[in-house]
Amino acid sequence: MKTLSICMIVYNEQELLRYSLPQALEGADQLIIINGSPFGPSSDKTKEAIEPHMDKIIYREGKYGELFQYNNSFNTVMRNEYLKLATGDFILVLDADEFWSFEDVEKMKEAINDPKNADITGIDTNNLHFYIDVFHMLRGVGVGQHHRITKNIPGAAYSRIKPNSVLYLNDKKPVATSGRFLRRMDITCFHVGHALPWEEYKKKQSKFFYKGYPGPCWNVKSIEELNALKEQRDPKHEKIAPYNGPYPEFMQKAISDEHSFFIRRL
Repeated sequence: MKTLSICMIVYNEQELLRYSLPQALEGADQLIIINGSPFGPSSDKTKEAIEPHMDKIIYREGKYGELFQYNNSFNTVMRNEYLKLATGDFILVLDADEFWSFEDVEKMKEAINDPKNADITGIDTNNLHFYIDVFHMLRGVGVGQHHRITKNIPGAAYSRIKPNSVLYLNDKKPVATSGRFLRRMDITCFHVGHALPWEEYKKKQSKFFYKGYPGPCWNVKSIEELNALKEQRDPKHEKIAPYNGPYPEFMQKAISDEHSFFIRRL
């Protein structure tokens, strides 16, 4: 039987973990969680949310990487840290702000153990991003191949320049597409971490301003610029779509504050 290592990086994810952690605990042959940032581990109750399950996971925390504008190099460092610990035949990159159904996690495990799939190096799944901001309405983001389920190949690593959730061979070719890439659009990842009430979202997107970081970070240069973005939302945008994933009560709560939020599907 081929095994699945589910790997998570977390930073101030206490609310989201109660939704994403149960599937990981049930579906993983090995679960690895790395808690950190350039400033150290989470400052909220993320660790407390994980502690009841410490006997079932491999847990590390600390200060990881550096900050660069629009380049989450610390995420790359954290991902490469869990690669050192992963022993599964396949790796599933599962962020705390991504929801999978229990059924779909089982489909992943069945797929990697199907004799017909003995030669696959990755699985392309249906990836739906539910955003309420303009940061991620960039051409090509979230469209096409989703490289989250990848064969665990010695020497492969995550890049600090390329997408930090894609595992690369020699920093050039994605592991997932280095062989046969199995397409399974019946398995869906719902990425919801940006569908938060404005004040929570602002802290998530600009968390390093609150830490006193002097330079520009993410896609904005100031808190004022970030605040101005909430005026750029268009609830009649052609890509609006209803959420139909796990935990609909989470999404209902996320959009029910005083702002007229909407959910976009890329």
